[in-house]
Amino acid sequence: MASKRILLVDDEVNARSALKTLLGDAGYEVREAKDGEEALAQLADFAPAVVLCDVRMPRMDGLAFLNKAKEQDSDATFLMMTAFANVESAVEAMRAGAENYLVKPLALDSLLVFLGKALEKRRLERDTASLRERVHQRYRLSGKADRFRDEPFYRLNVVTVVMPPLRRRKGDIPALVSHFVEKYAKIYNKVVRTLGPGTLNALLAHDWPGNVRELENAVERAIVLCANGELTVDDLPPSLRGPKAHAPAASTVAPGATLRDMERDAILRTLALVDGSTTLAAEMLGISVRKVQYRLKEYRVVQRLAEKHEEGPVAQKALA
Repeated sequence: MASKRILLVDDEVNARSALKTLLGDAGYEVREAKDGEEALAQLADFAPAVVLCDVRMPRMDGLAFLNKAKEQDSDATFLMMTAFANVESAVEAMRAGAENYLVKPLALDSLLVFLGKALEKRRLERDTASLRERVHQRYRLSGKADRFRDEPFYRLNVVTVVMPPLRRRKGDIPALVSHFVEKYAKIYNKVVRTLGPGTLNALLAHDWPGNVRELENAVERAIVLCANGELTVDDLPPSLRGPKAHAPAASTVAPGATLRDMERDAILRTLALVDGSTTLAAEMLGISVRKVQYRLKEYRVVQRLAEKHEEGPVAQKALA
């Protein structure tokens, strides 16, 4: 079946042969190429559904082959492979049109999942394109094409949901980071056990003009660079590693302050960092949300008493 054709491009003979056997046993029709030039010559004739291509190869490497294939309007889905993962080549491959970027050694179960998803996406895209063309032809003849395109939008456009920017939803960042870490750790075959000191603070301190997509890209980059199972501040993009990221704002507590003063300073500075989220502040401080809320009420009472005390002499003088 054409829908299960895979073009396997890798200069390592043993790895290529073993992978061809495994994929053949899984029901795929596989053709081999040892580099980009050889693969390019087979592309039109074989018409693969998926190209499984190594990045580093002699003569024509994987990224050059990918670009050439797209120039020739190949509709094959590209899955790039490499034993030398770096964020720059991953981003370049994605921009050129690769569906995914896999890190060697490949686990067969994971590879089959990626192939299945790629083929399903390809099938849906083709079905959608075919349906769109049939509908266009049918309604163009009756002069109703424009009406057909517009009506579904107005039927669905009943309620508009406005999503606030991520800088106003910093309480969502820990959950989003956890999701993206899990997602990209699987893709890049990494084990990430923890976030290093200051990493979450760096992510919370950033304003995220690119919103969730920028956060996802930052976490993906960090996963690629992560070593020893700990995602550190140094794994983050340079824009997140400035002084603001590494350290909280300077403390306003004077020498000789009481423990209560220090606690107050810590709570208020942490709340400022997380845009007032008591839940996130409590998590960062290692105390309960209830305690943070109780302390805030206490600080407000103290502030009101102080303001009343300052106004007292003035009021008494006015009455005299």
